[in-house]
Amino acid sequence: MVSEGGASREDGEATPQTFIEEMNSRARGGLEPEYEMVGFHDMLYAKDMQILFFQPGHVVFTVPVAARLTNRYQTMHGGVIASLVDLSGTLASLSLIGPSRSMVTTDMNISYIAAAPADREVEVEAKLLQQGETVTVSVDLRDIATRKFVAQGRISMRLSSHPLSKL
Repeated sequence: MVSEGGASREDGEATPQTFIEEMNSRARGGLEPEYEMVGFHDMLYAKDMQILFFQPGHVVFTVPVAARLTNRYQTMHGGVIASLVDLSGTLASLSLIGPSRSMVTTDMNISYIAAAPADREVEVEAKLLQQGETVTVSVDLRDIATRKFVAQGRISMRLSSHPLSKL
């Protein structure tokens, strides 16, 4: 099962935290030192994420609405919300697909419901709805202070036995 904080599992399987670290490592690898850059998720929010709950097909984590994640209205940027829907859908599916398979997002729908102001925290909950060659996950984002929905999303991903592209 998941250890405190969701960082490791007794059976050695990947966890949300190790998955994020691996994505960021891949994003940083292969560049000359002078062009080295921070991984996308790492730069946005991965360092600040706190995993609250993780089990196959279900993940809950929080992300603070830091200034770097806001738009000109000082609320969480819609692109950040879309990225969180994509990432959380991947994390909810992570333990179900196995290390030898990859997946690609094929469809994503997001309803933006209310603003998440800067200096608040957002809770992201992703739950598996369907599993097969296509995986579908529902995602709810809530303002922790008010418990109001910030956004609701649904993401579908196609599973593959092919390794991830090296491009």
